[in-house]
Amino acid sequence: KYCDAQDIPVIVQLPTYEHLDKDRIFKYIYPWVDADGFSNEWVGKTYMSNTSDIQPATPKGVMALLDYYEVEYEGKIALVIGTGKHTGQMLANMLMNEGATVITANEHTKDLNKLVKQADIIISCVGKQGIFDEYSVKGIIIDIYQSIR
Repeated sequence: KYCDAQDIPVIVQLPTYEHLDKDRIFKYIYPWVDADGFSNEWVGKTYMSNTSDIQPATPKGVMALLDYYEVEYEGKIALVIGTGKHTGQMLANMLMNEGATVITANEHTKDLNKLVKQADIIISCVGKQGIFDEYSVKGIIIDIYQSIR
């Protein structure tokens, strides 16, 4: 059964406990109360250049931080490390929508330091320290830390 509270925003704190199925939880939340923008409807709208409706909170917060510091996106190389569905992928798409040239990296990326050297904006969505050599950095770094239960 769907949640009856049709006007109350809902946030599902991720990561969930191991015994909970997050996909099943999201299935029962109406898109219009999904405050994080994780529903398939909002994810699709974000991929289609949505900038006015609900967007995932963490990527939107990163974009707001970059906007606050007046970081130029257009023509800049942005490296997003971590390709999770709700943070890395969405953030990469939001940056592309703003005109950035986006490179994504994950645990299989061969020479991360080479990509770091090229990037004007580096956003790590993996919650680990020491994944690249700090002497390779020439641009802005944002680290998104997510606690693990």
